[in-house]
Amino acid sequence: MESIPTGHLNLCGHIHPGVRLLGKARQTVRIPCFHLSKSRLILPAFGNFTGLALVKPKDGDTIWGITPEKIIHILSGTSIG
Repeated sequence: MESIPTGHLNLCGHIHPGVRLLGKARQTVRIPCFHLSKSRLILPAFGNFTGLALVKPKDGDTIWGITPEKIIHILSGTSIG
């Protein structure tokens, strides 16, 4: 849904968003994430067998990564990379 009435939020699942984090020594890790884009919030998958669709955030998007211990605010307002 591209057109959402003001004051409403479209909650989506099944896409299983994920984000790849890069370390200084070229190490990478892929983790599930919440992806907020305008008035759409895509929920992560919490199972180990679902796979991840890596998110390509746009300006204004917000990303929260999920680890077994906590939820981490990763991005707010601008694109990764």
